[in-house]
Amino acid sequence: MATRSYISVENEDGTYTAVYCHWDGYLAHNGATLIKYYTSREKIDELFSLGNLTSLRKELYPDPRHTHSFDNPQKEVCVFYSRDRGDDFENNQKFQIDLEEVYSEHPVDYCYVFTKDKKWMYFCPGVSDYDEDDLDYDYIDDDSDYENIEKPTVVLKDVARDLEVV
Repeated sequence: MATRSYISVENEDGTYTAVYCHWDGYLAHNGATLIKYYTSREKIDELFSLGNLTSLRKELYPDPRHTHSFDNPQKEVCVFYSRDRGDDFENNQKFQIDLEEVYSEHPVDYCYVFTKDKKWMYFCPGVSDYDEDDLDYDYIDDDSDYENIEKPTVVLKDVARDLEVV
């Protein structure tokens, strides 16, 4: 069974752009791959230019001397729906997402976000997992009672920090 994920970036205007990845979306694979090999906005933009993926790997491009396809992928090379499976690119391009909608509709198991601060964060749509350390206290005024604060639905967690415990 697939562990589906969105890989997204936070844009300067506060919107989010994403691609879909069908396989291995769990933290120990996609999360680890993202923090190790996709560390700049330029590299992520290059990933996004190829559209939705079947699987994320460390390399974007196959060795041209060898066959690479959906059925016969090269080791450690990403597999894309359009380039490697022959699907229509128009239906497999990057797209805009709303994190709250992703959370509430949970079309994927994991949603990774490369923030404006160049840090990989994630959340699991539909999973309510509030940690006091994850809440943004800038929104809490001094007279507020913590227990009465409306908690956000999307709590972004640090991929690198959580991989340390995996």
